[in-house]
Amino acid sequence: MYCSLDLEADINGDGDAEAKLRERRPTNTNKDELLGFMEETRAVRRRWILKQSPTISDILTRYPRLADMPQAVCVFGICASCGRENYVKATVMV
Repeated sequence: MYCSLDLEADINGDGDAEAKLRERRPTNTNKDELLGFMEETRAVRRRWILKQSPTISDILTRYPRLADMPQAVCVFGICASCGRENYVKATVMV
């Protein structure tokens, strides 16, 4: 499943952002940049999850920052990065 959308990500210009998300570990100096990459890849990520129904393992392999950057995850309308309700991000971030 994971590799099937690599081409789509490249076509949409998100392949580079996805690669950086996989290659770079979060630090105090790059966390804002990584969050920006998460935002850039949101549409491709959402489409991939809806169409392919990947396993959690597949998702975390493709987007490992979801595992180690809680501020990149929004659940039930609460955005971990800001602690405020944000329904739009909750429905599309992951």
